[in-house]
Amino acid sequence: MCFDKTGTLTKTGLDFVGIVRVDAHKPTAQPKLLSFSGGPPTSGMEGLLGPGLALTHTVSVVGAKQRVGHQVELRMVEAAMSLGWVYNSDMSIVEEPAGLGKWEVLKQNAFDHHTMTMSVVIQNMESGEAYVFCKGSHEAVLSRCNFHRGEESAGSDTREVFEGLVVSAAEQYAAEGCYVLAIAARKLSGGSKGRSASRQELESGLSLLGLLLFRNELKPDSKRHIECLKAGGIDSVMITGDSVLTGATVGRKVGIIPRADRVVIGGASAEGTDIEWRDMDSHEIVPETAV
Repeated sequence: MCFDKTGTLTKTGLDFVGIVRVDAHKPTAQPKLLSFSGGPPTSGMEGLLGPGLALTHTVSVVGAKQRVGHQVELRMVEAAMSLGWVYNSDMSIVEEPAGLGKWEVLKQNAFDHHTMTMSVVIQNMESGEAYVFCKGSHEAVLSRCNFHRGEESAGSDTREVFEGLVVSAAEQYAAEGCYVLAIAARKLSGGSKGRSASRQELESGLSLLGLLLFRNELKPDSKRHIECLKAGGIDSVMITGDSVLTGATVGRKVGIIPRADRVVIGGASAEGTDIEWRDMDSHEIVPETAV
């Protein structure tokens, strides 16, 4: 029997876990988790991370102030509001906590399943400075970042360390059952005129800001029902579009994958010419003959 993961084995709603902040200017620094689980963090949201969280979405308002949009983006808006960001009636303008400044949305590019990204162009209403913010899978966003593509000022070893830390953090939280997105930004030359650039141009030359973490909690009766099916000799299969690490973690929690079983995951080798198999827990390479 096949099950969808989200909304069937897990609850429909998402919880916003927090943001893993990174600093491309300090590429060897460990990423830092800003947790929202016990309430909004009291520090760490400085710079572009705040407006990025508050405005990198396509949430709209209908009827009597009802916000509509993807669950991920609704949770982002709620997280921004918990930090003190205040939206206007149509969510096109947002005011920073304590009234320190206002930002306006100039352009939105909806999520594209081919590029695995979405983006917005926003402007600081006081300074006139405009920025593009992009979010999506960490692989897609990293590939659009300057540091990832190789700045002349940064050695390849340093780039590899930075990328390794980011990918390691993304995989760690995915293995803990989180849905992970990356967010990046770039200041536009020419202010608001920069919004006329193509989407491909806008979503390039970015600087990574961090990783956004969300989680679908298991339904309380999911594990019991899977156990009943097993007892009746019925195999259960979970189908998901989430990260394979997230899917495998949920599969273990619900009992589809026995705890004692080894999980081996296939992916492209570093050269991109072969399939490489790795143990999900130890990350050791597993010979193809053992798969």
